[in-house]
Amino acid sequence: MHDYKKPFGRVELTELLQQYEPNEDFSSYGGVLLHGPVAAYLLKEDFGIEDEEIFHAVYYHTTGRAKMSLFEKIIFLADFIEPGRHFPGVHEVRKLAEKDLDLAVLESLRSTIQHLSSKHVLIHPLTLSAYNDQVRTAK
Repeated sequence: MHDYKKPFGRVELTELLQQYEPNEDFSSYGGVLLHGPVAAYLLKEDFGIEDEEIFHAVYYHTTGRAKMSLFEKIIFLADFIEPGRHFPGVHEVRKLAEKDLDLAVLESLRSTIQHLSSKHVLIHPLTLSAYNDQVRTAK
């Protein structure tokens, strides 16, 4: 469910998100982030899912955020390490996830930030906030 509407194009996802949050600018940070917030709103609209924890987990699964709940961390990390993903470091995060969820989340955020900064693209502030929060609370 967290990837509901992911196949939609960037323009369509941007238009849908603008209906729900006219002032939100996820598209400036890359089209891949858009499906999270859109899916969260459409799960409410299309399926009547009103649970706030589910809403937040779906909404933030592409960016993370500070103070993620356990459920949010699980969905965020599951998306990062899903079996279809093949990029440098994903295997290590998968192994880490078996031992320490918080450290795996921290490593996934660090890896994401490193990857995006190496490409000189904008990093969503929520991702930076999530990383900083995980560093503060790391065991």
